[in-house]
Amino acid sequence: MPNLFFAREELKFAQEALDQFKNDKTFAPHSKHWSDFLIHLELSFIKAERGAQDIKDKFSPFQGRYKHLRKIDPLLSYLKNARDAVSHGLETIVDLQIVSDNIVDSFSLSRLDDDGNIVETTEHPMFPARIKLKTFKINGKYWHPPFFHRGERLRYEKEPLEVARLGIIFYQKFLDDIEKIK
Repeated sequence: MPNLFFAREELKFAQEALDQFKNDKTFAPHSKHWSDFLIHLELSFIKAERGAQDIKDKFSPFQGRYKHLRKIDPLLSYLKNARDAVSHGLETIVDLQIVSDNIVDSFSLSRLDDDGNIVETTEHPMFPARIKLKTFKINGKYWHPPFFHRGERLRYEKEPLEVARLGIIFYQKFLDDIEKIK
C-alpha cells in the first residue's frame, strides 16, 4: 500500500499557497505565494514517487504515463519548469500586465524644491491591469504560458489561477489513481 500522506500534504500546501496568492492585496512579480504554490505542487509528485516505493513494480509503468504527460502537456510542463525557474533561476513567472488602454484613473506626482515648494506637477494615467503568466527561460529553453491542457483550450489567456487550478486537479487525480493500483 503506497504511503501518500506526504504527497497529499504537499498538495494541500500548494492549495494554501494558491489561496494566499489569490487573496493577496498587493502584487509583487516575485510573489512568495506563487513560488510556494509551484514548489509544493512539484513536491507532491516527488513525494508520491517516494511513497509508492513499496509497489515499485506496478507503479513504474503507471508513473511513466504521468511523467510523459508532464513532458508533452503544455500546462503541466509549464508548471514543472516554472518551479525549476523559481528554484534555480532568476526569472519571475507572473507579472502585472495592462489589459486595456482605457484610462480608469490618474494620479499626480509633484517635484519639490529644497524648501518643500512644488516646482512641477505631472499627471499619470492608470490603466486596468491583471496578473498574467509570463514567458521565462530556464536551462536555455523558453517556456511560454500554456493555451491548452489535455487537448482542451484554456478558458483565459495567461491566467495563473486557471492554470494553477487545473494543475491541482491533475495532481489530485494522480494521487487518487495511485491508490487504485492493485
